[in-house]
Amino acid sequence: MTIEDTFKTLSDYLVYLYPGLIFYSLYSYFNGKKGTDDKTTVIKSICFGFLLVQILRTVDLFDDNNKSMFGIFSHIVLICISIILSYLVYILPRKTIFDKIKHIFKISTNIRNNPFEIISGYDNKTGQYVKIYYDDIKIYYEGALRNYSKETEKMDYYIISGYNIKTISYDNNSTEETIISYENDHSKYAYLKSEKVSRIEVENCD
Repeated sequence: MTIEDTFKTLSDYLVYLYPGLIFYSLYSYFNGKKGTDDKTTVIKSICFGFLLVQILRTVDLFDDNNKSMFGIFSHIVLICISIILSYLVYILPRKTIFDKIKHIFKISTNIRNNPFEIISGYDNKTGQYVKIYYDDIKIYYEGALRNYSKETEKMDYYIISGYNIKTISYDNNSTEETIISYENDHSKYAYLKSEKVSRIEVENCD
């Protein structure tokens, strides 16, 4: 087998892998999650790529027997479709029409990865007022939740602005003390690890 044949064989296999990797990597990025390199992701990527190639073959855009079509153009089409689909799969469930369709079929499952998006009126541009408690060190943060990041299926950290840091009082006779206050300064952000968060109180925007 020549080097040219080796590269041809690798190309034949990679065409079933890279579209799915692009799709899942971008979808994870849109959702604020880090991409995973586990076997499940590889298998899902191969299935996605295989299905996409088969669809393109049915419309003669990806034909192994047609050398002129089995080239750069076909790969560009695969890349573009993978990018577009990842965005559509991310954005469509967040549209009102999608919620109406779920209501018609009496589907109550919410597929949004951000639990705060479920709250009516949530807007990550202005933030959602929250209190984030760290009971082990007896303090809590209160402010506008602006964003969050997820690592795999576990929320990794919260980002808040316009916040105060206060002590937690368990004694009815004592008052809470404000340690730091940036309540009127939304240029200051706090990145809070979720690992030791005890609980979160959310004020509904309604």
